[in-house]
Amino acid sequence: MAKRPNIVITIADDQQPHTIGALGLRDISTPALDDMVEGGTCFTQAHHFGSTHAAICAPSRAMLHAGRNYFNLPLALHSKWRFGELSERERDEFHQSMKAIPLLGQLLGQNGYHTFGTGKWHNERVAFNQSFQAGRHIFFGGMSDHDRVPIFDYDPSGRYPASQRRIGESFSSDLFADAAIEFIDRYDGDEPFFLYVAFTAPHDPRTPPPRYDEMYRRDQIELPPNFMPLHPFDNGDIYNLRDELLAPWPRTVDMIRNHMGDYYGMISHMDQAIGRIRHALTQKEIMDDTVFIHTGDHGLAIGEHGLIGKQSMYEHSVRVPLLMTGPGITAGRTIDALTYQHDLYPTLLEIAGIQVPPTCDFLSLLPLLDGKSRNVRHTIFSTYMNFQRMVKDKQYKLVRYYQQGGDGSDILQLFDYLNDPNEMSDLIGEEDLAGCIESLQVELDRWMEQANDGLAGQP
Repeated sequence: MAKRPNIVITIADDQQPHTIGALGLRDISTPALDDMVEGGTCFTQAHHFGSTHAAICAPSRAMLHAGRNYFNLPLALHSKWRFGELSERERDEFHQSMKAIPLLGQLLGQNGYHTFGTGKWHNERVAFNQSFQAGRHIFFGGMSDHDRVPIFDYDPSGRYPASQRRIGESFSSDLFADAAIEFIDRYDGDEPFFLYVAFTAPHDPRTPPPRYDEMYRRDQIELPPNFMPLHPFDNGDIYNLRDELLAPWPRTVDMIRNHMGDYYGMISHMDQAIGRIRHALTQKEIMDDTVFIHTGDHGLAIGEHGLIGKQSMYEHSVRVPLLMTGPGITAGRTIDALTYQHDLYPTLLEIAGIQVPPTCDFLSLLPLLDGKSRNVRHTIFSTYMNFQRMVKDKQYKLVRYYQQGGDGSDILQLFDYLNDPNEMSDLIGEEDLAGCIESLQVELDRWMEQANDGLAGQP
């Protein structure tokens, strides 16, 4: 059997898909991610599947590790706000339901990989131990101050009592990168390893270290073309969202530039941490034996369409970065096929020579990486609570907002995102696109039925 590669995943929290210098954003400095773009393959149409609640990171990360869409996951994986505080009955039920869902790290570990995790785990604690054999600087939760992250080291019991919690002594991105680098430096096993590094950057509170904060003069930052002071309508719960309350309405130019400067500083600092991890692999002379992936759990709006949060179906929020380097992965290549970040589950199992379990809802990217296919699916779907549904093909996107019209009717949007990537022109009233709208509505219904969406079948 050919030598199996090491696998490293770094995942950002709230990173817009285009916030990488090599992808054309001139305002940002990301040398490590630029190196990945130039030395590997970039998926330009990677998405997250959606969420039952505003903390989209929790189901997104759960779907990555479980290979299932969130309608098919145990409740505790994606809709408990206090993931470490389940009742004993809930914990027992959760344990039983989890046994039927093999997790990515679990399958790798059962098939000869040494598995190690660090950083944010916004899901139940027992699922961390089901996924990993070891770990350090583990954060159970959604967000924290970046210079005071409450962390645990690996607890073989899987319980992680409060008495074991301590406060990290460095900034979050450095904290998690240090744990990853220590693992790489000390690792001397013959088997390949799976290293998972989950950053909390660039999630708010966005407080980049001074050096990275000072990189971005706010008065020189270019506003996004789709900046708006206000969103044109209530997209579901816009006036109650914590994310949207981070800045008052109407959004102003100076306000958004300040938010963007903080955001870019956080990304540049995270990029430096990713660069240190990649350097450690190079120093260990195992970079050429390692599939290295960078992705995000979802995107974000920072003034685009008058929004600040990620709870929308616009491109800046529903898409994610997805970069891959390593053996057998073509350098300097972009792939625009419609994909999910969660497609990494079957892809990495196939790369490791492990059979993909029948529970998997997502599709391997290997046919795209091998050049044997140009598409793995012809449309893609995403959701937000019971408020929003989206479907898109290779040119058009249809968004449905449930009961958000003034008379209680649904609102529809149609965008030609291929020619209008900033989604500034709503085409829903164009008569010559009536056939396109109808076909996308059929696809939306099909996706909802296939995914076991609770809104499926509604007129």
